[in-house]
Parts: sequence; structure tokens; C-alpha cells
Amino acid sequence: MEAEWGSADYDVRHNLEFDYSFQLPKLGPLPGWLGSGWQLNGITSMHTGLPITVYCNCDPMLTGQYTGRPNMVAGQSLRPANYAIPTNQVNYDAFSWPADPDGLVPMPYGNAGRNLLSGPALFNWDFSLLKRFRMREGQSLEFRAEMFNISNTPQFSNPASDISSPATFGKSWSTIIASGGFGSNRQMQFALKYIF
Repeated sequence: MEAEWGSADYDVRHNLEFDYSFQLPKLGPLPGWLGSGWQLNGITSMHTGLPITVYCNCDPMLTGQYTGRPNMVAGQSLRPANYAIPTNQVNYDAFSWPADPDGLVPMPYGNAGRNLLSGPALFNWDFSLLKRFRMREGQSLEFRAEMFNISNTPQFSNPASDISSPATFGKSWSTIIASGGFGSNRQMQFALKYIF
């Protein structure tokens, strides 16, 4: 079926990550041991969301699996005019309950393809600031401050996509599970390491 052609469920079409490290210049009138030698590091990650398939909570194959798809309404955009994350991401009016115009099939297949849309994009900024203080020959003390998701940006999950539930349709009801830096709230940690 042509409706089964589409992006893989795990397809992330665009993925950008850049890592950087910057040696800060001496900080103003502070003494050299305190004002110089600071290093700023960062990891910035951005990627598009995962695919979304719209369902109608119907069972056209009579298999007990209510994962049938709706029909698409001609002339309607898949995204609403007042698109907003997390509350309004998919145009409910772009889909209709599948129906056979001839009345020959009790529950026909809808013509909406799989993975028509992408969920919300994800953005994450991690930073660290470090300085190594020389104690004596061959020994130093390293101070490190690390900040994960420094902007405290929420990473929303895909919106609900079942047209049989118009009250929840097109809305993200949770954030993604924390993994690899994504999905966590802002976190800060400090560390001291003695190197000898």
C-alpha cells in the first residue's frame, strides 16, 4: 500500500551538534593566579523531531488493532494557522473519519499516510567552566562548574495524534525521557579534583 511508504519511526531528518572550547583572556584586575587560565567548554545539540502518524482509533482489518488511519481533507494544511508548541501542533480539521462513499465497505482504509509530520524539535545547551590551579611541581587542583540544559528548555514529546480524542489531539502531554543530556531540567554541578 502506498500509505505505508514514509519515514522510519526513528528518522531524525536534521541533526546538528557542535562542541567548542575557548580559553578566556585574563579577567580584569584580578591577580594572575585567579583571573587567568579559565576555560569555557560547551556542547550544543539541535535536531528535528520524530515522525508522527495520525490515527483514527478504528480497526478496518478487524484484527483487534485500533490503529487505522483517517482520511485527509483536501485543501487543509497539516499544521494549524496558530501553530504552538506544546498546545496546538497538528490541524484537527485536516483529517476526517474514514468512510466509503459507496457504502460498500463498513470500515474502509483511510488515505492518510504514515509519519506525515514531525514532532517538536529538540535543543540543548551544556556548558562547563574550569580552571586548574598549580599547587606545587607535578600537583594541581582543578575546579570545574558544569551546567546541563543551561537554558532550561523543555523538550516536548510528540503530540497526541488520535482523531477520536479531539480534546487531546495535537497537544504534547509530556516531555521526552531524559537520555544523553536531552530531556532533563537544568542541572548544575561543581567539582574539585586534585591531580598529582
